[in-house]
Amino acid sequence: MTISKDFEIQNTPVTQAQWYSLMGYNPSHFRFRKNCNESFRKIAHISLCPENPVENISWNDIQRFLQRINEKSTDYTYRLPTEAEWELAARAGKNGKYFFSNESEINTYVWNDENSFEQTHPVKSKPPSSLGIYCSLGNVWQWTQDWYQPDLVAKAVDPQGPESGLTKVIRGNSWTAPQKIIRIANRFRAPPGARFSNLGFRIVRELKTEATYFEK
Repeated sequence: MTISKDFEIQNTPVTQAQWYSLMGYNPSHFRFRKNCNESFRKIAHISLCPENPVENISWNDIQRFLQRINEKSTDYTYRLPTEAEWELAARAGKNGKYFFSNESEINTYVWNDENSFEQTHPVKSKPPSSLGIYCSLGNVWQWTQDWYQPDLVAKAVDPQGPESGLTKVIRGNSWTAPQKIIRIANRFRAPPGARFSNLGFRIVRELKTEATYFEK
């Protein structure tokens, strides 16, 4: 697959602090002092683990987040990454299962069911890829822009999902993932209204003069 246009992708999943600063509430399941004792904050009676990824948010919720951030932006259009963009960034030039060397390093780089203590963790608490991207694998699954299709089209240019569907593609595995299934190519799906404590997102931005992807 070929991505023909430049794009910038957030180097972490969106955090609880980032979500709260724009939306004024925190939907996350893991938002209490017991989940982040050192960084825990309470603002206007709202509990925050500010450096942990926001989760328990639907694809539909994210569209409202994007609408607000785009209303404030004069130079950029913000959106979810396409599935292909997400994978390109996550791979960081690697063609194997991971963005790191081998399976023996999973616990070093990935929050999974063996080391997560059944919760999320700060988005920069594991080392990044060679591109400086955190949580490409583990911590939370991540919504993408695309509707799910079972088979990806090989050798496509700027591929996107179907124009309609029932479920959206999610990528990246999470704190619940067994080590044996963790790999960058692993893909799953969820209805756009679904909310789970192991599902978050990161965003992409592009200059408005070059923006080509818009929500249908």
